[in-house]
Amino acid sequence: MVELRDTMRALFGSRWPEVSALPRQVIAGAMRETGDDNPLSAVLPIAKAMSAAGENPTILLATAVDMSDTPPGSPPAPAQS
Repeated sequence: MVELRDTMRALFGSRWPEVSALPRQVIAGAMRETGDDNPLSAVLPIAKAMSAAGENPTILLATAVDMSDTPPGSPPAPAQS
């Protein structure tokens, strides 16, 4: 999963914080709703539903991994060059 996150960061470059902003809100809402403090486990049901509907959850999952590596209240990690 870390490789997925790193690939998405590299693909979007400096736009990664912008691209991941909405998924971060979705994940934070899922965490509040489920009471789960792990972004990845909180978002897995959403990612599964997206896949079942033919949608691609890649950015959502990459953002969840990014959030798992970022302390709460911290800004998104900068994209790697």
